[in-house]
Amino acid sequence: MKDTSRLFELDDSLSHRLTLHITQTIIWILAWPLFLVLYGLRIRGLSHLKNEKRGIIVGNHCQFIDAYYAGIANWPRLTWFAVESNNILRKDVGWLNWITGAFGIRDGYPMSIASSIPKAMKLNSFVTIFPEGRLKHRNQDILPFHKGAFYLAIQNDVPVVPYAQILHKRFLHRWFTHLFPRVTIQYLPVLYPADFGDETVPMKKRAELMCSKAAEMIQNCIDENGGSRELETDPLFS
Repeated sequence: MKDTSRLFELDDSLSHRLTLHITQTIIWILAWPLFLVLYGLRIRGLSHLKNEKRGIIVGNHCQFIDAYYAGIANWPRLTWFAVESNNILRKDVGWLNWITGAFGIRDGYPMSIASSIPKAMKLNSFVTIFPEGRLKHRNQDILPFHKGAFYLAIQNDVPVVPYAQILHKRFLHRWFTHLFPRVTIQYLPVLYPADFGDETVPMKKRAELMCSKAAEMIQNCIDENGGSRELETDPLFS
C-alpha cells in the first residue's frame, strides 16, 4: 500500500516550496482574469492581510475554490491550505491540491496539523483553515466554527486574518440555478492572541473567545453586504 503520510504534513523542503511558488504564480496569472469573468470577483480589505508577515487565514467555506481566493489575494507570499483528507487523497485532483499548497487533516484527529503550523510560521507564510470543518455549497449562514484554528494561533502566537465570502445573485439565476454567483471577498480586522487574554487565562477559553469573535465578524459582514440566501444548491460535481 502506498505511503500517504507525507500528504498529511506540511512539506517545507526547498524543492517543494519552489514548486508551490511556481504553481501559485501560474494560478495567480490564470485565475485572476478567469474569476473576474466568471464570478465578477472583488477582493476588499487587503490591507488587513498585507500588513501581516505571517498568520492563519480563516473564512467561511461555501465553494470548492475557496482556497484559491486566499492564495491569489496573498500572492506572491506563500499560502498553505489545511484540507479534509479526501481532498488530498483523491486520485483525480488530490495531486493538484498538493502541488498548490494543500496538506491533509487526518480523519477524526483535526489537531494532527499542529506540527505543520510552526513550519509555515518559520517561513513567514500563511496557512488557510476553514473553521466550519466542511463545505456547505453556497451557504451564507455559517456553520458552527471549530476552535482548532484559533487554538493553534494562540499556541504559535500568530494573528488570525478572517475573511467573509459574500455571494450575490445574478439576474439569470431565476432560470439557471447553477450559474456562477457574483463573489466578494472581504478581509476583516486582524485578531491577535494578546487581545483575548494572557497566559493566566486558560488557552481553551482564549480560543473560544477568539473563535466566537471571528464567526460573529464573518456572519455580520455577510449580512451587512447582502449575501444571498437563495443560491444554495447541490453541487454539480462532488
